[in-house]
Amino acid sequence: MLSRVRTIQIQSDNFKVVATTATFCLTVVKQLLDDNGVATPGLNWPMQLTDNQGATNNFFTNTTDGSATVCALVAGTYTVAEVPVYGFNITGLQVNGSVLPAQSIYSFLWTTKSPNPFVVTFQNTSVQVPE
Repeated sequence: MLSRVRTIQIQSDNFKVVATTATFCLTVVKQLLDDNGVATPGLNWPMQLTDNQGATNNFFTNTTDGSATVCALVAGTYTVAEVPVYGFNITGLQVNGSVLPAQSIYSFLWTTKSPNPFVVTFQNTSVQVPE
């Protein structure tokens, strides 16, 4: 007995949808407040960014306006922190323009509905250090 094999041709579109991953930029700003609350840039201030895998990257604010921007970050949970510098106390925290309780570490979840760039501003004042 002869068997018949039937060949079926499948048609497909001439294009493929390429999945892309949404990315964002994080801008960290460092401000030093004087006794009157006037802000000046915190230049070359050490910062850290930790992703949800536990990888930490160290970076510094720039020497022009006291900011640093890290781009090509994907959606997920991040922790940004200023590294303590002797002679300064944390006095303020702003996230995307909203004033939050002062802290030197801030964790957040970035999604495609979050602001881009995501802006975190740390504020410090100098303190008298004993000699």
